Amino acid sequence: MRKSEIKERPVLSVMLLYLILLLIGLFISFALILIFSALITYTRIPESFTLPASIIATAIGVFIASALMCKKGNIKGIYSAAIMGISFLLIKMFAYRLAFGNF
Repeated sequence: MRKSEIKERPVLSVMLLYLILLLIGLFISFALILIFSALITYTRIPESFTLPASIIATAIGVFIASALMCKKGNIKGIYSAAIMGISFLLIKMFAYRLAFGNF
């Protein structure tokens, strides 16, 4: 594709797409954490599996949200994935602090 053929999206449109994909990624991460917690509760999986399960769920959520951002937003590169990962980290830290009263 030539540079003259590439359409620039408005900033507001890209930000709205980013927010929607971030929420989709968070929903996927939350759903995976619920599935892992049910597995830990109702099976004989040790509780030491909780931290790796949380990391795996977060990584899958970040990967899916970043891949969708690259595909739908036509924003390729490591910057969109880094922004998505930092946003995930900040939102999860804020939710954890809010839930456990360390805020």
